[in-house]
Amino acid sequence: MPLDGEINAKVVDLDRDGGITGEGVQQSFTTEAWGTLGIMVPGTAPDESHFKFDMLADGVQFFPAATSMMSQTLFPITWLMRAGCDAVFTGRSSLEDKSSGHGEISLNELTEKSKDYKGTLALNCWNDLWFFEYSIFSPARHDAASAIAMSASIQK
Repeated sequence: MPLDGEINAKVVDLDRDGGITGEGVQQSFTTEAWGTLGIMVPGTAPDESHFKFDMLADGVQFFPAATSMMSQTLFPITWLMRAGCDAVFTGRSSLEDKSSGHGEISLNELTEKSKDYKGTLALNCWNDLWFFEYSIFSPARHDAASAIAMSASIQK
């Protein structure tokens, strides 16, 4: 992700010494820092209702905003798996099936000893790449908002 003004306003635990250097398919890359962001995705519940599912993405690597070579934000599947979600990719159903297959993420909320299924995140395939919609939020502000809501409900 590019370390731009929006990210700077929302990231917590930003470590400017946490950048890495690695090798991509066509070139090497260097990130500038790492931190934690809140990620919110649109979910579909088992009853077909829609909801927003949020999770924390820890260890997000950030590219310098001005020199970012990435035109898209890439989310390693491990971020979703660490949050307790399951990735399901199903291949084509037959030779006549011209699709790329089907992909979805099962959105689960972790409990102490198991996980609670909440719904699914639809994945879209384009040019053999899988995408999903998302928005980001600051975990610090989100926790504060949750604490205020909890406090208000307790005081009623």
